[in-house]
Amino acid sequence: MSKTILYIAMSLDGYIAGPDEDISWLEDPGDTNPEQADSNEGENPYAWEPFFESIGAIILGRSTYDWEASNGYEDVHQVPKFVLTHHPPGKNVRDDVVFTDDPIELVLEQTKSITDKNIWVEGGGTMAQQFLEEDLLDEMILFVAPVVLGGGIPLFGKSDSYKNLSLRNARRLNGWLVHLEYIPN
Repeated sequence: MSKTILYIAMSLDGYIAGPDEDISWLEDPGDTNPEQADSNEGENPYAWEPFFESIGAIILGRSTYDWEASNGYEDVHQVPKFVLTHHPPGKNVRDDVVFTDDPIELVLEQTKSITDKNIWVEGGGTMAQQFLEEDLLDEMILFVAPVVLGGGIPLFGKSDSYKNLSLRNARRLNGWLVHLEYIPN
């Protein structure tokens, strides 16, 4: 059975991007000691490859999609994408990229109807928060970098909804990242 998974990195103070959409802080600082890590997964502490192999579709917000397109990443993951937006798509959009303003519950149903694999809730923060508030996430996999940005794009904004999660796993990666896995209660 497929799962809906939020898989994202954030700063220690809860931002997924710094001011001006800066994500340079996500790169390995280069002064790490792999012997201090619980798991040394080679050059990629985010373990992208195994995760992407489990993914059959991606749901993401328009700002994230536009950032990927403007930075040359829009074709990195060759699975169907559902972009949540109220604005029409630009030019040169892949056939398997759907721009929609449907409610997230309906988008998730549509996504699950086209794949038996997991669904990646990629981001951004507003969309991640909506999925959490609507109890539509099966897992949250967070990578926490030891940096305080002081501003930028928060993973979760202010909410009137209280959510309690259970920590399934926690480990230190490559001596600098913390990998956290949560499931809803």
